[in-house]
Amino acid sequence: MLRSFTKKLAGVLLFLLAFNTSHAQEACDSPGGGCDTVGIQHKVSPWRIGGFLGPGFAYCGSWANTFPLKEARDKTLFNGWGITGNINADYFFTKRPEAQFKFGVGATFGAQHFFTRPGFDEFVDEHLATYQLTRSDAEVKKSSSEDFYLVLGPVISWHFTKSRRSPFLEAAAKVGLFRTTPASITIRDEGPSSSNDPRIAYYAVSPNASRYHFGGLASLGVFFPLKNPTWALGVQAQGYRTKVSYDMQWPKPGTPLMISRYMREHGGFNAGVAIRKTFEYDVPVKKDPTAGLTCITPTLSLTSGNSSVIGKYFTGKEANCEPIVASWTSSLDPVMADSLNQTFTARIHQLNNGEDKIIAEAICQKDTELAFPTSYLNSAGCPVDGQYYVTVQSHQSSACSACVSQVAASGFAALKADTVKITEEVCVCVKKIEISSVRRVTSTIKKWAKSENCADCICPVESKVTRNKKIILHKSEAKDCDEFKTIEEVLAKVKAPKWAKNVTIDIETTSYGNACPETGVKKTSYKATVNSDGTIIYQGVK
Repeated sequence: MLRSFTKKLAGVLLFLLAFNTSHAQEACDSPGGGCDTVGIQHKVSPWRIGGFLGPGFAYCGSWANTFPLKEARDKTLFNGWGITGNINADYFFTKRPEAQFKFGVGATFGAQHFFTRPGFDEFVDEHLATYQLTRSDAEVKKSSSEDFYLVLGPVISWHFTKSRRSPFLEAAAKVGLFRTTPASITIRDEGPSSSNDPRIAYYAVSPNASRYHFGGLASLGVFFPLKNPTWALGVQAQGYRTKVSYDMQWPKPGTPLMISRYMREHGGFNAGVAIRKTFEYDVPVKKDPTAGLTCITPTLSLTSGNSSVIGKYFTGKEANCEPIVASWTSSLDPVMADSLNQTFTARIHQLNNGEDKIIAEAICQKDTELAFPTSYLNSAGCPVDGQYYVTVQSHQSSACSACVSQVAASGFAALKADTVKITEEVCVCVKKIEISSVRRVTSTIKKWAKSENCADCICPVESKVTRNKKIILHKSEAKDCDEFKTIEEVLAKVKAPKWAKNVTIDIETTSYGNACPETGVKKTSYKATVNSDGTIIYQGVK
């Protein structure tokens, strides 16, 4: 009957391994992102473009000579207020986007048009009166002054904070070429003109061929980024200075016509609304491939108090039982385990009357224990009738990959005492032997973290660690309850490497059967030395 029970239990464990292997891909939350080896880095272009529009005023030597406009103090060109507009393109040498102070060079192209001062009509009337004429006796023609300019020079920008949405000041001082066209004003006789009887010009100002002059433009503005921080709106003030050249006629009846050429300073100031536009672009950057993940089956234990219950059957005659707990440990290197996001899924199953029922589970948890449910314990604290098995598997996930290990499974059973009929005494021992040695090694570990310079990049961070590493020299399995005999037979076949001075012999014995002094799983460990020829000498006593 014991052999029959043992075969059934082994069959159940094989079944649950096959069943849970089919469910081994039951993963935790899948990671986002992808395993691309190309990252995207956002960069800010060093170029900035902008525009300006606003009213302007021609400066007439002093504030009193300029304002108010209706008083025609400039009795030559009669420049009043005007409209100024320009566009600019600047290149900044400071490439760091978080820099508050930036320096660059730029170019500005603009135009301005001046209207005639309001006092012009009064001047015409007063001037004609000196000739004892009225407006009806003369023809008056006028055109306004206008300027075009292209200037180059340094520009500076200062942001109040390091934020992309920070307001900023911009100042520039540029020099270049101005094309100035002065006003054209003519007051002369009414009627047709002929070579024998030319029309008399009472007042005349006209442009000449000297229109291109060097000049300068200075500007200062404050700007506020919009919802899209690549655009900024603000106010700007400008001042300019150049020269203007014009001709004036001095008519006198009965004398040749006299023409005088004048060159004078030409300047002014304006203020208005300005806009700025910066540019951002994406640059592909190479990044190291994401490290592959390897999920290793955990080591599973089933204990009641300090005793293992793997392979044990409860007869119902036990006076009391200690709490049954399923626990497991990670099979990863401890240094690696600390840097990986590892979780576990464990389940306790009951097989009873052909039904497989999950009676307890922990899914995708970092815990390494799962208690046997109290609802399946009798009054003595022992499991009720049925066959029980536990499964556990590990999960790992990173920014772009995930894995699930194979299932570790073990079990036990609870049968009524009157159903257990022992016909022979049997004790079966299955020993798993592992021979290992400790070696001092230096290794490089790699962690994956977000880059400080690239928002969407994952970069490796390497560090060297020197530690004791357990090196497995031999693994084997034997069916023999004589432990020392087993050790001698295994050591006769094993040679240790030259660097090994001492070895550890770990033996895990699973015993079942009515003739065994104790059943379940037992672990023992022995020390041995290594000769110069690699033979292992065990000093134990049989």
